[in-house]
Amino acid sequence: KSADAGSSGVSGEIMLETGASTAGDSGRVVLSSGKAEGGSAGDVSIEVGSGDTGVGGDAVINAGSSSDLSGGSVVLTSGVGTSTSSGSVVLNTADAGVGGVSGSVDLTTGSSTSGPSGSVSLTTGTGVGGSAGDIVLEVGSGDVGSGGKVRIVGGQTSSGDVGGDVEVVSGMSTESTSGSIT
Repeated sequence: KSADAGSSGVSGEIMLETGASTAGDSGRVVLSSGKAEGGSAGDVSIEVGSGDTGVGGDAVINAGSSSDLSGGSVVLTSGVGTSTSSGSVVLNTADAGVGGVSGSVDLTTGSSTSGPSGSVSLTTGTGVGGSAGDIVLEVGSGDVGSGGKVRIVGGQTSSGDVGGDVEVVSGMSTESTSGSIT
């Protein structure tokens, strides 16, 4: 913990950083709670403090860059339940204040200058002994004005080829009827 700021300054930074390496990998930074027996393991929380002037501080997670191979990945994985369910991964913005709108959730791949850009895949896992999970794309309700839109647009191209398709395909059944599109 850094000391509190004086009457006309800011509190000090806390930097957790490994040293550089000139002949191999640099060291890792591991932030982990300990194993618990007879109870739950402790949480690991990354939280930005509150302020009373200006915008709130950001929580930024950036994977490493590479000048030789691909950049590093950002991986968010819920915990395993060895005898019950695995945990959830929840991504949501906070509720709006009295005079604003709630924040957006943007899921976007980066641009590419020498090939296709990356894909966005939204997929549920396989169900063994039960059904695979649903994918629900739903607009919330409002009490003033028109309802929000669901818009799916195929990709555009500036070459002589055709634009991208929009395909809606129902599920296949290997032993019965395929699903409907309604």
